[in-house]
Amino acid sequence: MEDDVILWKAPQPGRLAEKEMTDGFDPQLYPENGPYFATVKAIAEGFANIYGNGLQEIHLAKTVFDDLVASGVIVADAFYDINESYYVPAVRLVEFNESMKQGKCFYRKA
Repeated sequence: MEDDVILWKAPQPGRLAEKEMTDGFDPQLYPENGPYFATVKAIAEGFANIYGNGLQEIHLAKTVFDDLVASGVIVADAFYDINESYYVPAVRLVEFNESMKQGKCFYRKA
């Protein structure tokens, strides 16, 4: 069985977090660098405590994740240590949203 990479996101207040898990992330609502995701749950939980809008969880097969990174759909966030945080540029969200359909997505309310 293939390993999954889990991307955690703490949605900001007012975001329709559950809808994003079913419909994907709207590039209009995430301009420029797009949404940020952590592969370290504690990072996302820290933001979730601040935002108070729950936690999103996206499971992608490691091969899918690696392909998305290699093609620039998912980009490393230089603010954190390597392999801890990433973002998806708005111009690549359509591709990312399609990839989400291959995995499992969850939303846990605050």
